[in-house]
Amino acid sequence: RDATFNATLRCRLDALRHAHCRAITLDSLPHGALWQAVTGPIAFHILRRFPHWAGLLPAHRPAALLLRAPGSARQAT
Repeated sequence: RDATFNATLRCRLDALRHAHCRAITLDSLPHGALWQAVTGPIAFHILRRFPHWAGLLPAHRPAALLLRAPGSARQAT
C-alpha cells in the first residue's frame, strides 16, 4: 500500500534485471533441458502427493573401490 516503497522496489528490480539477466532461447538451452523442465515438476508433485512411491524407486548405492599402490598387495593370513 506504500506507493513510495513500491516505486523504489520496482526501480531496483528493473535495474537488477537489466544488469544481470539475459534472454533464454531454445537454441541456448542444453540438449534435453526442455524435457527435464517438463518432467521434473511433474515428478516432484507426484512424489509429493504419494511419498510411498519414492520407496519403490531403486536405492542409490555408490560403489566404493579400494585402490592400492602397485606392489602393496596384501597377503591373506
